[in-house]
Amino acid sequence: MTGQKSIPRQILVDWGTSNARAWLLDAEGRVLHHRSRPIGIRQIEDGDFGKALDAMLTEWPYDDTTLVMMSGMIGSRQGWIETPYVPCPASIDDLFTSIQAVPDRPGVRVTPGVNDGTSDVMRGEEVQIFGAASMLEQAEATQIFCLPGTHAKWAEIEDGRLTRFATAMTGEAYAAIADHTILGAMMPDQTEPAEVRSGFLQGLKCSRQPGGLLHHVFSVRSQALFEQIEPGDLRDYLSGILIGHEVCDMLKMFGDPTNVIVVGEAVLAQNYVEAITHSGGQASMIDAEAATLAGLTRLAGLPLEQPTKKQG
Repeated sequence: MTGQKSIPRQILVDWGTSNARAWLLDAEGRVLHHRSRPIGIRQIEDGDFGKALDAMLTEWPYDDTTLVMMSGMIGSRQGWIETPYVPCPASIDDLFTSIQAVPDRPGVRVTPGVNDGTSDVMRGEEVQIFGAASMLEQAEATQIFCLPGTHAKWAEIEDGRLTRFATAMTGEAYAAIADHTILGAMMPDQTEPAEVRSGFLQGLKCSRQPGGLLHHVFSVRSQALFEQIEPGDLRDYLSGILIGHEVCDMLKMFGDPTNVIVVGEAVLAQNYVEAITHSGGQASMIDAEAATLAGLTRLAGLPLEQPTKKQG
């Protein structure tokens, strides 16, 4: 271990179901190093998260004086410690005051999740949402965010507070249909596309037709049988149908917003922008990793010894 002066002020960690990402920051908040590991919370042997954290951060200089701020499913019932859900409406200060310390690990903190008071919850996405909001050049009174993924999230920020959100299991439905139904047998594997492709656009067009989601999903089979769509485009076609329906329903749920901020990665985010545009809306993009870093930085930047008082 090097001398005390070389110990960084904070390490930020986003630890989810499939992956963990960490950033090493200096005393001025500048990123010195970044790591990503395919070690989701369910892949930790014997649930020894402390050992897994140390292994992930090996050779990084840190000790008990270093703030390690963690977000995501690491704070779930299946994670290291279960942190509370903060109810909507929630501000960044509300998240801060519910941060939990990990027993016997000085300096390690875990952020809370958020619930909508009825039937929906999120863990980790709230950090991205507040981070993305802080990155906007012009902050409107009401902002709508879309976070694509296995469980896509749509959320509303009003006057700096997360007022409501909704989850769509679009990504998981896609995986289940593609891998565990008769439709999947007709869809060859494909590499990650580098751009929005024609099959996806055809799926968007289908999603706008009468008949409903389940009818449209079956068209994957009929389109394949009659060779209306190339085999290599079928997975994109299915994705277009599912995302098209999600976007159409969520735009209505959130009052047909004039602009949606899509917080995502690469092609998936661009697909959502295309779907929103196809449904008559407008959208802009923010990189998901940048939003996560911004949100964690906001939370870690607040003094843990003197929590910010709640508003209201």
